[in-house]
Amino acid sequence: DSRFIAFWELMDTPGEGGYSFDLNEAAGTPQGTNHYSFSVDTAEQLIAWREKWNAAGLDVLEIDHNWCHSIYTRDPNGNAVEFCLTTGSFTDQDRRRALAALDETEMNASPPPAMMKQWLAKQA
Repeated sequence: DSRFIAFWELMDTPGEGGYSFDLNEAAGTPQGTNHYSFSVDTAEQLIAWREKWNAAGLDVLEIDHNWCHSIYTRDPNGNAVEFCLTTGSFTDQDRRRALAALDETEMNASPPPAMMKQWLAKQA
């Protein structure tokens, strides 16, 4: 089972002066709202990506969202990139809650993250 994703960065395009490569800036949304997310299967894979990003000079934000554990960094254009490990399971009650949220007109926030930690880039 193969999965592919492709990204293009347009260079020297006519009228490029008004184009933003940052997804959120272009959409007028808060930073991190729109981002690229990839799944991992194990905690070891998540740690390996965090260490790889830090070694490459990138700061990493780690968050335990209570149902998944994620790490985030930014690509060269400022877009957030996430690797996520699902750590919980979902029940019928979770499904009903998610469907009910579609009709809500006021924010009904999820519980706060169990943990947040900033991993600063390794200095050469």
